[in-house]
Amino acid sequence: MDIHFEVDGNPARFRRNDWTGKADLSVGGETFLLQSPWKLGTHFSLSTKRTWTHPVGNRLVEIVKERPRVAAGVRAASFTVLVDGEIVTQQKGK
Repeated sequence: MDIHFEVDGNPARFRRNDWTGKADLSVGGETFLLQSPWKLGTHFSLSTKRTWTHPVGNRLVEIVKERPRVAAGVRAASFTVLVDGEIVTQQKGK
């Protein structure tokens, strides 16, 4: 999944690798690791909703991933990006 958006006029990008589980957020030239592929919880979770949050300046960026319960590994998940609680973009993908 690769989502582009803006935070305070700065280009931002959320990336998540479907195979490794690694998730990161890049804003204004800085990259923040949100989810490591080396942690067990990255690959095994019974929850259908995962939320990553990270402060960027005086803003709070929140990415919410919701996956379907049935055949979740082969179906697209819904991603919602919020900045300070307001929806910036929504996309479906892996």
